[in-house]
Amino acid sequence: MAFKLYPFQEFAVDLLISQKRQLLAYDMGLGKTIIALSAAEKLNLPTLVICPAFMKATWEREFKNFKIDDIRINTWANIKFENPVVLIVDESHYGKNPDSQRTIAFLEVAKRVSGRSGYVWLLSGTPAKNSAAELYCQLIATGLEGYPTYLEFADEFSESFLAKYSQMSRPVVKHRGVRNLEKLRNLYAPLMHVLKAKDVLDLPLQIKKKIISNFSVFKEEDVAEFRSDAESFMKKNFSTKKLQQAQMNISTTKSLVEELKMSFEKIIIFSDHVSPARDFANHFECGLITGEVPIGKRDVIINEFKYSGSVLSCTIGSAGVGLNLQFANCIVFSDSSWSAADMMQAEKRIHRIGQEDHCHYFYVVDSGLGEVIHETVQRKMELMEKLK
Repeated sequence: MAFKLYPFQEFAVDLLISQKRQLLAYDMGLGKTIIALSAAEKLNLPTLVICPAFMKATWEREFKNFKIDDIRINTWANIKFENPVVLIVDESHYGKNPDSQRTIAFLEVAKRVSGRSGYVWLLSGTPAKNSAAELYCQLIATGLEGYPTYLEFADEFSESFLAKYSQMSRPVVKHRGVRNLEKLRNLYAPLMHVLKAKDVLDLPLQIKKKIISNFSVFKEEDVAEFRSDAESFMKKNFSTKKLQQAQMNISTTKSLVEELKMSFEKIIIFSDHVSPARDFANHFECGLITGEVPIGKRDVIINEFKYSGSVLSCTIGSAGVGLNLQFANCIVFSDSSWSAADMMQAEKRIHRIGQEDHCHYFYVVDSGLGEVIHETVQRKMELMEKLK
């Protein structure tokens, strides 16, 4: 075996092999990739990995540390009906929508593997982002019985509501939140193993602080509309205003980072938009990671930051997942994603195995809607923890 595993990781390897079908719902940073590949190495059977496209290079790099004779990789956008004996599904929450083509393809592959008494291992730090209903397809892949349809499961364990969108003539039934939590936990206990970092690692504290931006593009009526119907508000093309606010936050962020440089050796700046991230890279003459930067080049940028840099500028979408940045302990969110899962993933880039210092997070928000959304996202993070 290529790695010295922690006891909880050794337990997980044995669990995957003995149970055959399992959703490993471990917090980000607990080494799910290493666990799955260690288990696959022990079996050394034909193995297929399904992962997001941006994680493909990471998996290919990890393959080299393990002795598995036949291992292949598909992205979620290109799932092929191959014939593996071991199926590893990374970021399995990508398969939460029962009507999407990628979910249908993923479930078909999982069904075929299970039918041959093979191994189906799902990996996700955030198996459900907004509702318990999002667990359904993942649990079906790991052997859920008693709920033949998505709606039966969703109605029992989530709150249903009617949502109407401008392009639709009728409202549609949607689901959010969680209900019957104790029954749900008993139901998924044999199928999904949950592990939180605080239970197995002596990780340092996470210290969070809001920094109020000098300017706000949002009006009082925006705040009122968001409070009355957040979902409709988000659908109304507020992305333009969100970008404008991100640009307004730039000057506050620059001043903040200049001050923080006196206290922190390495600072990561996250933005949900490319243009502010570029601005920070130019201003601080530092590395930049956006979706336009090839995967291979990102390793070079990170190594330069690790060994000689003091600031790294990134977009949340490109660097918020899959990167190990625990040699830094300060993140500044110049603006934030409105997705709680994306924010949780980004925070975990530094709060993971190997981190020795307290982790400090600074969130630049406007005094109106920005603060309201920040608090809403934090509450959603707490909900996601309850779903595990």
